[in-house]
Amino acid sequence: APTIFRGLAQELARAHMDKGGIACESPDFTAYSVSYMLCKRNGVSVEGFSFDRLPESYAMMDAKALRAEVGVMRDVAGSITADMNRLFAAQEKAQSVVARSTSLVSPQAGKLTRSAAPPTPTEPASLGFGGDPNRNGGAR
Repeated sequence: APTIFRGLAQELARAHMDKGGIACESPDFTAYSVSYMLCKRNGVSVEGFSFDRLPESYAMMDAKALRAEVGVMRDVAGSITADMNRLFAAQEKAQSVVARSTSLVSPQAGKLTRSAAPPTPTEPASLGFGGDPNRNGGAR
């Protein structure tokens, strides 16, 4: 599951950058970094990530340009996190509505399915037509 989350997070980062027209010096490295951030924020193992080598283009950047690149990474990760939170909140709300509506219907439905139909009377006496004179006030 961590490998799947990591891969999906990278693809989501690329999609967010494309959709938002976000330009950066190294889109692949930015997506990789965003994936790391999302894994870290969501408790997914970051063991396989390695930042030993940075893109060569970063070596020539001044501090302001590097901050801007890191800002893009942070913004993309924040945007994805906000989207995920909205999605999870909507799912929780939908599940809550379903649970409430099920609890309103379920007791009656449960009674219908759990209780057996009363036995069908087969003797005329059980229907109140004759039979035992001591039953029903001795009426015949």
